[in-house]
Amino acid sequence: MDPKDGQHSEPQSAGKITQSLNRVDIIGNVTRDPEMRTTPSGQHVLTLGIATNDRWKDKNTGEQRERTEFHNIVIWADLAQETQQSIRKGNKVFATGRMQTRSFETQGGSKRYVTEIVADQVSLLGIRNAVAEGVINSQQFSAHKAQPTEQPVAAGNIPDISYESEIKAEDLPF
Repeated sequence: MDPKDGQHSEPQSAGKITQSLNRVDIIGNVTRDPEMRTTPSGQHVLTLGIATNDRWKDKNTGEQRERTEFHNIVIWADLAQETQQSIRKGNKVFATGRMQTRSFETQGGSKRYVTEIVADQVSLLGIRNAVAEGVINSQQFSAHKAQPTEQPVAAGNIPDISYESEIKAEDLPF
């Protein structure tokens, strides 16, 4: 609304598409162990699958319905190496990136299209899952949790804490 006359005014870009967005964020379970390959030029490329679920209530029957979507994920370069070391089949992950469709020709001469998510970030969700899968061990988890998140305390005010007992994945509350 124009404050001078109280009338609605159209934005200057009305009717024009000034930009586009190709962005995907998914949370799901890894369906297969990541597979690392190297291109002829020496670039690392990692592929994996992520399954996501869509749930809804059927309007006619009232039944709860579910559909699973399977997404092909492609990860390049350093992120590919980092992801290969930390992600395993069954892990719950968050992946963000862009959609990309490529085509190829089969041995029979047919043209096929594949849509993939080219990820620029992949994060393991649930530390309990990581400990259980052996991606990190309980000592690493203890060290991670023991790192200070606030300002350090003066040396004389630090209580004695024993970290001798091992933390087990089944003991974690999350």
